[in-house]
Amino acid sequence: MVNEEGGADPEQFRVEGLFDRMDAIGKAMLGVTTQCAQCHTHKFDPLTHEDYFGLYAYLNNVHEATIAVYTDEEQTEIERIHAQVNAIEEELKAATPDWRERLSEWAKQTRGDEVAWQAVKVERENFTGEKFSYLDDLSVLSQGMTGTQLTADMAGKPAPGRYAAVRVEFLTHPSLPRGGPGRSIYGTHALTEFRCFYTSPSGERRQLKIASASSDRELPDREMEHPFVDTTKPTDPRRVGPIAYAIDEDLNTGWHTKSGPADRNRDCKAVFVLAEPIEIEEGGVLTFRLKQDHGGWNANDTQTNMAGRYRFSVTKAPAPVADPLPRSVRDIVNRDEASWSRSDVAELFGYWRTTQADWLAPNERIAAALAEYPEGVNQCVVIEREEPRVTHLLQRGDFLKPGDVIEPHTPTFLHPQPADSPSTRLGLARWVASRDSPTTSRAFVNRVWQAYFGTGIVETPEDLGSQAPPPSHPELLDWLAVEFMDSGWRQKPLHRRIVLSAAYQQSSRVTNEHRECDPSNRWLARAPRLRVGAESVRDIALATSGLLEDRVGGPTVYPLTPMFLLEPPASYGKKPWDLSKGSERYRRSLYVQKYRTSVHPPLQLFDAPNGAVSCVRRNRSNTPLQALTLLNEEQFVECSREMAERVIAMDEGDEARIETAFLLCVGRKPRAEELTVVLDYLQSVRSGIDAGAIDAVAIVGDEAAASDTVSRRWFLQQCGVGLGAIALQGLMANDTLGATAAADPLAPKAPHFAPRAKNVILLFMGGGPSQFEMWDYKPALLKHDGQLPPAELLEGYRAAFINPQSKLLGPRYKFAPAGGSGLMVSELLPHTSKMLDDLCVVRSAKTDAFNHAPAQLLMQTGSQQFGRPSFGAWTTYGLGSESRDLPAFVVFNSGKNGPSAGTANWGSGFLPTVHAGVEFRTVGDPVLYLSNPEGVTSELQQSTVNTVNALNRQNLDLVGDAEIATRINSYEMAYRMQASAPEAVGVASESQHVLDLYGVDPAKPSFAKNCLLARRLVERGVRFVQLFHESWDQHGDLKKDIVKNCADTDQGCAALVTDLKQRGLLDETLVIWCGEFGRTPMVEGGDDGRDHHPNAFTIWMAGGGVKPGLVYGATDELGFNVTENPVHVHDLQATLLQLLGFDHKQLTYRFQGRDFRLTDVHGEVVHDLIA
Repeated sequence: MVNEEGGADPEQFRVEGLFDRMDAIGKAMLGVTTQCAQCHTHKFDPLTHEDYFGLYAYLNNVHEATIAVYTDEEQTEIERIHAQVNAIEEELKAATPDWRERLSEWAKQTRGDEVAWQAVKVERENFTGEKFSYLDDLSVLSQGMTGTQLTADMAGKPAPGRYAAVRVEFLTHPSLPRGGPGRSIYGTHALTEFRCFYTSPSGERRQLKIASASSDRELPDREMEHPFVDTTKPTDPRRVGPIAYAIDEDLNTGWHTKSGPADRNRDCKAVFVLAEPIEIEEGGVLTFRLKQDHGGWNANDTQTNMAGRYRFSVTKAPAPVADPLPRSVRDIVNRDEASWSRSDVAELFGYWRTTQADWLAPNERIAAALAEYPEGVNQCVVIEREEPRVTHLLQRGDFLKPGDVIEPHTPTFLHPQPADSPSTRLGLARWVASRDSPTTSRAFVNRVWQAYFGTGIVETPEDLGSQAPPPSHPELLDWLAVEFMDSGWRQKPLHRRIVLSAAYQQSSRVTNEHRECDPSNRWLARAPRLRVGAESVRDIALATSGLLEDRVGGPTVYPLTPMFLLEPPASYGKKPWDLSKGSERYRRSLYVQKYRTSVHPPLQLFDAPNGAVSCVRRNRSNTPLQALTLLNEEQFVECSREMAERVIAMDEGDEARIETAFLLCVGRKPRAEELTVVLDYLQSVRSGIDAGAIDAVAIVGDEAAASDTVSRRWFLQQCGVGLGAIALQGLMANDTLGATAAADPLAPKAPHFAPRAKNVILLFMGGGPSQFEMWDYKPALLKHDGQLPPAELLEGYRAAFINPQSKLLGPRYKFAPAGGSGLMVSELLPHTSKMLDDLCVVRSAKTDAFNHAPAQLLMQTGSQQFGRPSFGAWTTYGLGSESRDLPAFVVFNSGKNGPSAGTANWGSGFLPTVHAGVEFRTVGDPVLYLSNPEGVTSELQQSTVNTVNALNRQNLDLVGDAEIATRINSYEMAYRMQASAPEAVGVASESQHVLDLYGVDPAKPSFAKNCLLARRLVERGVRFVQLFHESWDQHGDLKKDIVKNCADTDQGCAALVTDLKQRGLLDETLVIWCGEFGRTPMVEGGDDGRDHHPNAFTIWMAGGGVKPGLVYGATDELGFNVTENPVHVHDLQATLLQLLGFDHKQLTYRFQGRDFRLTDVHGEVVHDLIA
């Protein structure tokens, strides 16, 4: 789960992360599904709710840390440096016989000179971005995602008194990078400016002038260093240096603590002396402002430069300075000398020697040695906490509902844990890897078997339990598991045993005998035809072309990718993608960058899972988009050209070249009939070249055509063979990658009962539109504008940004009655208000999430966590598609940002990826990889597809695998899509009357244009069209922004309903207008903004069997809570599925041993909304 918005609790992320680890341990190690037991004990599940949290307790007592890891060479260097430092210190001691007496005397003089400080308990006052935990020692721990600039106001109430100075301690913590005290990759931080404010009990606020500052870490002035330099500017004017930079009122300077790796990760402190002491009254508030503007240009964890843990204190002592002693040294000094240990003396000496003026030269030698300390690399780990964390049984898995205390224990239905086993992760690991475990070795060998044969001995590798299908060969599973353990859990003997087996080496050809005795090949009467994984598809193309760079390890690979998918409005924020150069582009797909919810499209289209949930069993689909990828994607085209050159370079005739191409692509020589097909193709291509219909130079690229080694004339004569190689890239995806999936997962299907709607258009207003300025008129809110809401109304209310002092904000615009119902509708909706009698308006919608990402996921997928299928995916899974030339589920994005929850809003989750939404664009190609490569005409593309399919038909006749027929159909549909998709988005063909109805300029992208396209796609059989317009998050500038949003969307929405109705499509098309939540009746951001509000909001629907002209539900006089006919998100989903002909409780998909559904375990159909 990713949610770093205001009001989010860091504990929630920690708990969700542990749930994710529990899921991975269960599926990957134990062969046990755990997600049901996370919420409750299920009658068919041997893993109880108590056992779940018993396992969870082992993982709960940890810090998630980032530590420095060193190579063997670096570790040797560290040991050398320490030895050198120790040698110099021993030289000092030897040359100073009375060093111990001098050290003791110094300690006596130093003891007791520390200023008394009073720590201040603080809480955040006003800022966004980071989240915080407030620790028992009154320090503040920053958590969650952080940006590169942050102004943090922390407010507290010191005891009454007269104070002269403020101290800020920056403290280490195991959860910070390298222990902190900062949050940069080095564990350091920079402080741009420190300011202090005092608010009297009467509410008067003033800034306190700071006279001077001191610190125990003073570094010289210098320029910003990598990775914090702002590369978006020609020069970065910012500098870092001494503590004086934190009070100079210059935002280009800052105090920085980044010393060398040997010394940087320790506590430090700064003291700020006030120009005049401040008299704190009872109830007076001190606000401490940390302005941190010295991060990098891009908000990610390698460029943040924020403080990680800090504590504020005040003192009455006049003109104090920062104690130069580190805290650990001060603690030793303050103790009686008789209690000093040898290590205490060593630590004291290490500090004390730096204070001795006559030891300058040795100290410089030591500093020079420490300056050579290696940097190491960061590694994420978990480490045991010193103070154990208490584990509670979480009711329904809710971190806000802790129940009984649970001690670490293993599930009672599995093998017992030894009595002397420690209650730690090490004890758990030994239990998991025990020979007594009935599941661990079986789960592992079952997954390896699945990798070779496509299906495990147990079909569900994540679930070896009684509710799973029984093993096809139970004795084989047991034998392999025992052999695996007997070999010392070594993988190589297991792989060797499978590869050398008769089962693996048999033919995959299907005979009539096979069809009769083993039609699904569950008993392995023949070898399976297995499509390799997405990564291998790309790697095979690179290998056949000779481009593959097979170097092990190295930096992340960023291949060519559609950049628009990484930028708004397709993406919520811009994602970094620094294109790899040279041979780095051709490294294995294992190293390709993968964002958690966004996978490189050529991999995603071949079913590479995202990182939302652990995956031990991939779906294998067969879609036209895969064919388009192989034919037209840039890197596959490049591989085809390179392979063509390899084949052309042979000077042995066409047949020899074709034989080489087959060997490269499919690992065998061509059969005679295959050779004939390719030779015919070559002849047709050469004829096209001779006739001038094919521009071979454009196809191969200018560089190759102009090179010294390939003459233009020679290439024109031989190019046909190269084009044949291009065709064979398509063959590679069939002969080598033939799958065993369903024949056509998008074929039209019958629902549970007669549907009222056949198609869906979802108009999603991302960000949370304000119902108070559009749909839910509240005169009482206008009356009480500027007043505080009743205190009881806010009891237990969790908000994103507002606080209990936020005042009520009346509607900003006028309302008037509309339609037969007389519903009060805002003046901002002049078009929609005219067709109100066609709408079903629900003013009592409610949700469980108050931040964008989880709320969008809940609305779209029925869960606040990533990994579930979207509503559109469930619809196409249940109904299939009427279109043979277009995707079943199409998505458009508009607005200034992309959806907060990203592609998960239209993802397929654990359903086959064929059910995921396909993003269309209104500028350029509507679909990825739709255009032919340079120089490839439509006729040549058709000839290539026909050749590939001719080869596939021969293969189909030979081996009898129905999946080959599906692949043939995919290529044919891909070719048709190349014509149908551009036609579908060609709005210029619409009449001027229709364009005027929508207010569309055909040449410009807009939400209204997307509405028109939605109608055109539904007309052409597309089942589900989803329009995202992410611009509605008005925390401020409400009056201005909502006017623009309504102007952008009102006419398009109204025109869509009107147009569908005029064409007779509205009765069978369900149109839904909604956001993820509403807005608060209280103000945020001065006097012109509203916060997120899950308790009550408005949606509307039209067509598809809903009651037109209905106004359903109501809220209280302030619009805070629903008072009549509540409609929860799950109720809405159940109702929408009912309109599509489904019982929401019966539309399920088995995953991880459980039947999942869109509404989870909730939801009731709201029959009042159905006509």
